[in-house]
Amino acid sequence: MNDFLKKLMVNLENDGKRLDNIMFLIAKKTPKSLIYKLIRKGRIKVDGKKSNPSTKLEAGNIIDFPSYLESEPNKISPPKGLVKLINDSVLYENDDVLLINKPCGLGSHSGTGLKFGLIELARHARKRILKLDLVHRLDRDTSGCLLLSKDLTTLREIHEIWPTKKVEKIYIALFKGRIREELNSIEVNLETARGALGEKRAFAMGQKRALTSILEKKYIKDNTLVTLRLDTGRMHQIRAHARYIGHPLAGDDKYGDRDFNKALKKEGLSRLFLHASRIKIHSEKLKIDVKAPLPIELGRVLSNFEQ
Repeated sequence: MNDFLKKLMVNLENDGKRLDNIMFLIAKKTPKSLIYKLIRKGRIKVDGKKSNPSTKLEAGNIIDFPSYLESEPNKISPPKGLVKLINDSVLYENDDVLLINKPCGLGSHSGTGLKFGLIELARHARKRILKLDLVHRLDRDTSGCLLLSKDLTTLREIHEIWPTKKVEKIYIALFKGRIREELNSIEVNLETARGALGEKRAFAMGQKRALTSILEKKYIKDNTLVTLRLDTGRMHQIRAHARYIGHPLAGDDKYGDRDFNKALKKEGLSRLFLHASRIKIHSEKLKIDVKAPLPIELGRVLSNFEQ
């Protein structure tokens, strides 16, 4: 039996998952009892150190494990139409990164009820790239700029600068009501926890710092079209911040206003009004400034408002 150690860098698809659960995905044909035994004996390590099965891993952690544990990859091919959608949605590409204009309704990765997410489709569309990974995530109902790296070195370098001012993530959103003219930022700590129905939600007044800058405001009837900069990257940050200030995001069925959403459906809005419109990266290796045009369906809603 080949006992050669294989190294795997934890990507965003597995960020926050327990070590044992990640290993179950890697070694699908291996008895769970053996995986627990290998972890306890230190044959499966995280960043070169012995770990517990319950250890929650973060993107960038390195798992060392015997290569014989790895299962054969899933060979099911996605529908050709979805692969074409990804190819048609490429905004920018070079030797290091791939930037895609993610359509609304497509998950960043596969999961509950989703056989294929954007990353699986992109890997199929770019089979020659050996290590294509998500740099960050977008909610399933958010459209716009989604960045992928083509190698581990690039992924690590981008992760290092991601929280800094070398990276700017710009969004366009529609908030209910007219927000105050002098409000230029929302800074409220957030915490992720389970809601009443067991779903993950972001709650205000948590432990993790969260800052959203408001760059531009345009009042449309009694609502506000805003251009935002995501200065931190917490789960559902913009949606939770919008709710906190009393101006929920249009089309948001989790944090939003039910009556507001119902009224907006008459204006043609059938999705979350949140679009990752621009991403800028300025580092020694990468100099990127790419915009994703506002989706037609969101532009149509604004036109209906302005009539």
